[in-house]
Amino acid sequence: MIDLTDPGQLFLLLATGAAGAVARVWISERHPAGTLVVNVAGSLAAGGLLGWSLTQPSATLFALLSLGLLGAFTTFSTWMVEVVDAFQGTGGEGGPALPQALRRAILPVVLGVGAAALGVTTGVVLGEGLVAVPLS
Repeated sequence: MIDLTDPGQLFLLLATGAAGAVARVWISERHPAGTLVVNVAGSLAAGGLLGWSLTQPSATLFALLSLGLLGAFTTFSTWMVEVVDAFQGTGGEGGPALPQALRRAILPVVLGVGAAALGVTTGVVLGEGLVAVPLS
């Protein structure tokens, strides 16, 4: 895990978190389904990182990338606000609110779980092809 009393690790956590947040904003501003895109891409990346870490354990690297980079890249709260917005019929997509809200609530779960599973499998395969390097 990350030692928050270590200035180097704290800086890396802040830097990876900042990079993830900037990437999320950049994608969200350029894609009409930005929240869906970042959450599914983040699920794929997190799954890949988890799969890789099962074969190439590095708790610090895993924590920096999963908590810092991907934690700031993905956005649960924005997704929830978009679902509520769609239920209220203010999502700007036109049409009945309930089908939009259900689509916004369910589609990310289905795609995100599928992406995470694909990522884990891919990460394990890639990790098994690497030579383990002792980190201590």
